[in-house]
Amino acid sequence: MALFDFTIFERNCFVMKNYFYLFLLISFVGFVSSCNKDVSGCMDYTAVNFDPDATISDGSCAYCPDGYEGVGCNDQITPSLLRIDKIVVDQFPAWDGTGGSWDTNGTGADITLELLNSSGSVLYSTSTYYENAIPTTNYPFNSINYSLGSPYENIQIVLYNYDTIFGGYSLMGGVSGQIYSNTNGFPSVVNFDYGGYKFDIHVSYYW
Repeated sequence: MALFDFTIFERNCFVMKNYFYLFLLISFVGFVSSCNKDVSGCMDYTAVNFDPDATISDGSCAYCPDGYEGVGCNDQITPSLLRIDKIVVDQFPAWDGTGGSWDTNGTGADITLELLNSSGSVLYSTSTYYENAIPTTNYPFNSINYSLGSPYENIQIVLYNYDTIFGGYSLMGGVSGQIYSNTNGFPSVVNFDYGGYKFDIHVSYYW
């Protein structure tokens, strides 16, 4: 009858136990590594595609265009400043209110303009005029660069005729209105059109 060698049995059990612990350690390390796997994405919380799970910035951040915010960038932000850069006279009546010519000498109007607020105070007055202006030709008044106190401020654009013979200004007419609207999408050119007078107002927005 063969004798059972307990020494060999104990040694084998010890080796198997060590292999088992080593297997558990490797499995745990692999599990932890898989849990801590890096995630690429946008890490800027101000971006529209911010990923709170991202651990590596991949340069994919996207932002709303100027003047917009919210989901889908559909919410329009009221600008803190609205500047009138230029006003272009597009059209004015060919005759004065009596059916006569604008100038006393029978020639066309020598046009100049003023920018007024809703109470009639002059905000800007041009220092030049266009002589014998044609009613349907565009006449730009550049470098106005006037900033409104509020984007919602109502303004008036008034056209005058300068009489080169007598050296005086006479009122022709004009239009009034509000440039900014919270639904107009920030156009760079706003058109005022009323009573035969048409003006293109070139504006800039700042936030």
